[in-house]
Amino acid sequence: VALQHVDFLKDNVLFTPNELKANNAEILEIYNDQIATNSGNPKLFYEYLKAQYEVSFGQLSEAEARKKYEAIVNSSTDGDYKVYILNDIAGGLSSANPKEAMAILKKAKEMYPKSEFQNNIKNTENSITTPVITVSYESFTLPQQPIHLSVNYKNADAFAMNIYQVTDINSFISHIKDSYKNPLLKVAKQLVKKENYQLKNTGDYKNHISSVELSALKNGLYIAEYIVEGKSQGSYWFSVTDSRIIYNKISNNSANNVLRLISRNNGESKKNTSLTFYDYSEYNKPVVKSSAKTDPQGIFVFPENKTRNYKRYLIEDSEKNISFIEAYGGNYYDQPRVDATEKTAQIFLDRAIYRPGQTVYFKVINTQ
Repeated sequence: VALQHVDFLKDNVLFTPNELKANNAEILEIYNDQIATNSGNPKLFYEYLKAQYEVSFGQLSEAEARKKYEAIVNSSTDGDYKVYILNDIAGGLSSANPKEAMAILKKAKEMYPKSEFQNNIKNTENSITTPVITVSYESFTLPQQPIHLSVNYKNADAFAMNIYQVTDINSFISHIKDSYKNPLLKVAKQLVKKENYQLKNTGDYKNHISSVELSALKNGLYIAEYIVEGKSQGSYWFSVTDSRIIYNKISNNSANNVLRLISRNNGESKKNTSLTFYDYSEYNKPVVKSSAKTDPQGIFVFPENKTRNYKRYLIEDSEKNISFIEAYGGNYYDQPRVDATEKTAQIFLDRAIYRPGQTVYFKVINTQ
């Protein structure tokens, strides 16, 4: 009942800012009454709740609150709720000062080792000490060239990368359409290589960044899985491709667009190249497969699509290069509306991630 009354007095929907200030004295009085009439864990609970309220109301700074929390823990009142409070203090320090947080958790474990709150301590400790790795990558990279990855890691000495090549495009598209129902690692694939990497673990429980290199791959669609201490921590797909689709002519109606297939490596048109289209625009319908061929200038148009709304295509050329493009209604995403006579420049880089000192190469395709 006391807490319900406090929640009522703190309600910023029912009370104006001035009324909330007026309610402050009554709220503190309620807390003081509960502290005075209780002992053990209930007393510790209300003392901690009061201190948290004073912080939220601006009566205590974070530093002052920390001292007050520690005073509650070090008080003569007996109760394992002190473990809960120490866990909260450690949680607040876990990012900025994880070593101090670990020292506080150690104190909590020694203070009441049989407390049910020890599960909280274990969870917080695991969040600080568990090896974690996140890989930043390029979705599209050139064939037969090393692939650079940025690795954000904590508490890890090493990790491994399993590289799989997708063996069934339709299986991959099922994942693209519904990743929850069709997880990436369930896509039909074949293991092509496993690479191991060493990391510098300083033992400070903090995040660090490193750069690693994945050896070159041939054209194709791939899935990468990164593993730490024998456990999978994440996966992603990427395309090793020399092809890129650009616009040779842009119209406000995508049905009138003319496109060109070029080489990502040198920007030259890919002439007389066979293309296979996988149209997966309809969520609950099978993929529609069709084919076409670029002309002597590398120009092509999409096959007829009766879908007036969202259009999605995966395109595979005769060299196993994979490209994607999406459209909504009559217009393609991320493309400016321009007149057919207006010149448009498309600029692209040779990669998305560079090491310090590397030369940045870029190409410009000017179309009308």
